[in-house]
Amino acid sequence: MITSDELPSIPIAASKDLQISNHEDSCTLSNHKQMKTINYMESQFENPIHAYGFNDRVTQQKVLLEQANAIDNRIYGTVKLYSIGLHKQVKIRLTTDNWISSKEFYATYIPDSYDDSYDRFSFILEIDRDRICAGNNIQFCICYESSNGLEYWDNNNEENYRFNCLLRTIPDDSI
Repeated sequence: MITSDELPSIPIAASKDLQISNHEDSCTLSNHKQMKTINYMESQFENPIHAYGFNDRVTQQKVLLEQANAIDNRIYGTVKLYSIGLHKQVKIRLTTDNWISSKEFYATYIPDSYDDSYDRFSFILEIDRDRICAGNNIQFCICYESSNGLEYWDNNNEENYRFNCLLRTIPDDSI
């Protein structure tokens, strides 16, 4: 009678007539996967595009994040803005040290995205891997520089868009 939750160990001699190649290794791998710990970024906000009245907010604020998602050491996102004139720039201001320092990234116009009132831009923020460590947070805000020389900001209602850095243990498929 087995009283443990673990499977019993079967001696190789007991299964040699079964012609199973590398029996010990296949049992070990299927029952005890190797694990690894990774750092990752977790969004601390709901993507605004899913909120009620999204386009009304864009019209009022002139610029608003649509969505942003972290994959590996990058944050991918899109921005929607109320179009004022032909020439415009969208930049993302990012910090990994609570605004002691910051970097700026320029968003790229999404071709054919203009729909009578709005334009869309996309961005990729590449984060230094050594800044993605448990306990740290990544923050950004968005600036729309319009053709009339005015700047409009989206800082998530003065909260900034935040990604917390966390640790996670996952199966190591590289083994």
